[in-house]
Amino acid sequence: MPRQEYYQDNTQDGKLKFPSCKRKFSFPFKKRKKGEREIKMLELRDYQKDCFVELEKHFIAKNKKVGLVVIPTGGGKTIVFNSFIHKYFKNSLIVAHRDELLSQSIDKYRLVSDEDEEVNIAILSGKAENGKNLFSSSGKNYTVASIQYLNLRTYELDGKNYDFVVIDEAHHAAADSYKSVIKKLIGTNKNIKILGVTATPFRSDKQDLKEIFGDLVYKIGYKELIAKGYLSPLKTYLVPLNVDLDKLKTCVITDGERDFTNKSISAAFNTPEINKTIVKRWQELACDKKTIFYLSSLEHCDYLKREFEKAGVAAETVKGAMDLNNRRNVLSDFKDGKIQIILNMNVLAEGFDDPAVECVSIVRPTKSLGLYTQIAGRGLRPYFSKTYCLLLDFTGISKRHNVMTAAELFGLDVKRKELRKGVTVGTIRNERGELQMKVLIGDENPEEFVYDGKAVIENAVKIKNDYVLSLGLSSSIILMRPSKNQDKYDIIKIEMFKDPGTKRNKFKKIEYLKKEINEEFAYDLLSAVFERNRDEFMSNYVLEAKKYPVTDRQKQLILKFKEEGYISESDADLKNLNKYTATVVIAYVFALLEAGLLKHRKSAA
Repeated sequence: MPRQEYYQDNTQDGKLKFPSCKRKFSFPFKKRKKGEREIKMLELRDYQKDCFVELEKHFIAKNKKVGLVVIPTGGGKTIVFNSFIHKYFKNSLIVAHRDELLSQSIDKYRLVSDEDEEVNIAILSGKAENGKNLFSSSGKNYTVASIQYLNLRTYELDGKNYDFVVIDEAHHAAADSYKSVIKKLIGTNKNIKILGVTATPFRSDKQDLKEIFGDLVYKIGYKELIAKGYLSPLKTYLVPLNVDLDKLKTCVITDGERDFTNKSISAAFNTPEINKTIVKRWQELACDKKTIFYLSSLEHCDYLKREFEKAGVAAETVKGAMDLNNRRNVLSDFKDGKIQIILNMNVLAEGFDDPAVECVSIVRPTKSLGLYTQIAGRGLRPYFSKTYCLLLDFTGISKRHNVMTAAELFGLDVKRKELRKGVTVGTIRNERGELQMKVLIGDENPEEFVYDGKAVIENAVKIKNDYVLSLGLSSSIILMRPSKNQDKYDIIKIEMFKDPGTKRNKFKKIEYLKKEINEEFAYDLLSAVFERNRDEFMSNYVLEAKKYPVTDRQKQLILKFKEEGYISESDADLKNLNKYTATVVIAYVFALLEAGLLKHRKSAA
């Protein structure tokens, strides 16, 4: 398992370990150079380094007091803020609403800390061993606290004890419990710095987190992390069930959000017919995959558990009121493969990490994008041979269109249409040009939606600083090219046509599909082009061409391009070209020459 994904359960007998005390940690992942005190630290990923730099600019260089960071579930935000704390602050406070999150924070701080460092760990939680915040004057003080504990003892809270505060899962921070704690911290220490971190910076009650955390310091999305290979691709089956969500009741839930009531969801979905359908579909689509089910009631969890056991599948229910030691044992068996399915009622929506999870099944509709994102994110961490995360969504087909689905997870603007059974809607994109969606209404077969930005990049060929897609025999190409504005990209289409007289490809026009867009949206637009031409990119001709070496004719052309200075070994991996990638390189040079974006050496002279 990659070092970044290392996870250790820090609970014992239902209580968090590491009581408040001075101690020296031992670190299995760090190596000391003989005769040196320098420790080889955990290396951050490229986007984590970018986030770290932005945190330095914001809090250190500009001396800002508040800020917000958005990194998706599985993106390692805990590693980032702990690395930042370790470098710059002596007295830090981490606030979260679940003991699992507190445990993770301690675990990740250990990973980024020095081996010989003296650290005073203080745990403020009703379920922790210690209830007092003890401070060390010689070493660093690292405090983790549940919001419930702090909210009940706001009168004891003194911001002067802390230099830096992190509010984990910061989308909850608009609640009164958080506001009172933040107000007390700032009121008792005007120099205190407060960072909010979250994967889901949106709230259905429309309260703006900017009022609490000010500027957005750094943000990266699911799409970019999937495209870069840091998260698993997501493959979704939207399985139709005969449920009318218009008949479900709603109420105000946590943090002022409005959502369907658990009671009405359970009444609609917990029926013998639907449960048999759920088991049948799971067996058809995910029978070999480790799976987490999200449901709306404990009764539904237990009913579905019995249905799976009848089918010979090992399943267990995890409950919020469950003894923590028993829950830990069940999750340990799940991680060890003794149990294939875990059924829960949102207990594992936040703070649970098991990269080996290959399937997430949602049987509770929600209007909350935050909740849906947290649930879907449980399976996106990469793990060994896992090629994608399978998301089985049993809630998305209904008359009500504002229920959350995988489309909303990736920001896709999907307008559903009432169609004849089995009719496919073609490309549906919003103005940013994201992926197409194929929507099947009323079909017994599941709707299939695949988001795999990494597949797009694998099929594009990188030449110089451009990602290039070649569009067929005409040699028209699409470029994802860095723009003049730093950190921005242009999406350019160079359209060619085959002259019927000469049989040669000639330039028709150049079109800037988008200018100066950020990297995430650039991937989206390139993905849209790929999806509209998927049959061509995945054709037998292309797949076979990737298996064959470069032809003699292609070698001659590429050698000519090199001699004339249009391309060099450093511009593309010319030594490892196959028949397909060589075709793209040749199309790229021809198209740019014809469009005037590459100059002939003679004319340039």
